[in-house]
Amino acid sequence: MNRALIAARIASCGGLGYSRYMPGTVASVIAMLVHYVMRGVLCQYTMITIGVVLTVLGMWATIISLVSPHDDPSWIVIDEWCAVWFLCCVMPYTAVWYGIGCIIFRILDIAKTWPVSLMERFPSAWGVFLDDFMAAFLTAIFLCCVVIPAIL
Repeated sequence: MNRALIAARIASCGGLGYSRYMPGTVASVIAMLVHYVMRGVLCQYTMITIGVVLTVLGMWATIISLVSPHDDPSWIVIDEWCAVWFLCCVMPYTAVWYGIGCIIFRILDIAKTWPVSLMERFPSAWGVFLDDFMAAFLTAIFLCCVVIPAIL
């Protein structure tokens, strides 16, 4: 296998990015499900380490796969996967919270509201990843400061 093919496999999360409909949402939901299953078995430090390794590999794969430094093709979904992964690390460990977090994350990621839209201005893989990480960060803040206290 050549370097470009390996990078494309990583960037597309093993082909999830080639989904006909909503590849970013498909990758986000699968990432959330995998995280949920693994979190029941592995400690939080291991889950964070996995996220860091996936992010580093994903950044490399995205750099190799991009045609233009300001491109963000829909088939590159490793950025959604990594952002959801870290978001799940800070959410309560219940299926309901994972689902709520994933929905809010996708709304913020698709809408590209400020400051998510600002992150897209960064070149290359930075722009591809930072907008999703900002959407995940805003989702975490919203869940921790608004949703969770409202139901307690």
